[in-house]
Amino acid sequence: KRDEGQYCQADYITVASDFVLKTFKDNGFDCSKIFVNPYGVRIDNFSPLNVEKKYDCIFVGQWCKLKGCEMLIEYFSRNPNLKFIHVGSIGNIKFPQLNNMTHIDAIPEKELVKYYNISKIFVFPSYNDGYGLVLNQAAACGLPIVCSQNCGGASLKRIIADPSSVFIMNDFSIEALNNCVMEAINYTVETVKSYELTWEAYGKRYDRFLKKVKQGNEEN
Repeated sequence: KRDEGQYCQADYITVASDFVLKTFKDNGFDCSKIFVNPYGVRIDNFSPLNVEKKYDCIFVGQWCKLKGCEMLIEYFSRNPNLKFIHVGSIGNIKFPQLNNMTHIDAIPEKELVKYYNISKIFVFPSYNDGYGLVLNQAAACGLPIVCSQNCGGASLKRIIADPSSVFIMNDFSIEALNNCVMEAINYTVETVKSYELTWEAYGKRYDRFLKKVKQGNEEN
């Protein structure tokens, strides 16, 4: 109730993704005052490297139910020919003891780039993520992305050079995940850098929005 009151009192609300915007709409809020500004990424820390691809798929982040990791376990147990690597902490699900699934404990952000680059695609079947900064990290490293509808994938498409490299699952099923993985794994990303993906671009979008608001207030 307190949060709802704050949202109603605010002149404007900033969110990072279309998915979050939808949750406001579904709950009856005035969406005309909501500004969607996708997050950025430090492209000095994340970029494509010319290295061997040792894994087919990578997931970065906490290994837990909310991130769809139970689905990942089922999927890769059914597809032993696909090699998967997880980098991050272990949450409320045990990591399986399967020959095609590898776990690496959480590491400093600057070291993640090497793991993204030894993988072919990034998978993120999250059930509920306001955005998912790992999406930007993977995109900056030139990986095709497979993700659910409940994260920042749709918004990411607007700020990367190759929006076709983001494959969004139709639903939370193994079939939907497999369809996207099979498409993504054979996709060659257009690796032109997108400067809309940077934190500087994020700040500029904010600046343009605030100037527009100010101009509107002055005119009124």
